[in-house]
Amino acid sequence: VSGAPRLAWSGSTFVLVQLRLRSLAEVSDEPGGNESECADEAGWADSSEDGCDAYREREWCSQEGEAGPGWHQAWGRIADYATGGRSALGACCACGGGGEGPATAGGSEAAAPSGCSDAEGWADAL
Repeated sequence: VSGAPRLAWSGSTFVLVQLRLRSLAEVSDEPGGNESECADEAGWADSSEDGCDAYREREWCSQEGEAGPGWHQAWGRIADYATGGRSALGACCACGGGGEGPATAGGSEAAAPSGCSDAEGWADAL
């Protein structure tokens, strides 16, 4: 997928930039492109005893950390079903959470994300 060309400020001049977005499949096929895989938090279940498999299979959440198409608004927020201070949004890969490598046990996370946050130490290439 390619983005439309755009102008970017480069200190004292504008530079024409064209972004090329790559799919996960493209990146995964490259050497070193998929070195760490997400793993659901081992043994996590919500207050109704539904685990990450249920959230994934029933599409109750999205990888963007939001309610998915299977989630009914009448149920409230996903965070309302948190256990041990952890909701599916932090414990399950299908919901944008989880960890790297083998299934993780424990960890801390607020019951629901409070919004967007910056990635520590990130800077663009320009």
